[in-house]
Amino acid sequence: MNYDELMLFVMKQQKLTRNVVTCYEAGAFGFHLHRRLEELGIKNYVVQPQDWDERGKGVKNDRLDAAALCQRLDGYERGNKRRSARCAFQR
Repeated sequence: MNYDELMLFVMKQQKLTRNVVTCYEAGAFGFHLHRRLEELGIKNYVVQPQDWDERGKGVKNDRLDAAALCQRLDGYERGNKRRSARCAFQR
């Protein structure tokens, strides 16, 4: 998915629900995406990069990383700040 497709997807999600929350790992590309999402009225978190392989299985792929990140975001948004604090959610 490229940037334009992502923006269309996010705007579609906004039409389906009143509260869209997103997050992504900080990277070399700065905070352009964060600022754009916030302009659209979306609560976005930029997360400190980390190894998401908590069980030490040595498996590294984007799908598993995304699932772990979504689980942490869900917990954080539900008020579980202690467990999710390791994720360093920042707005």
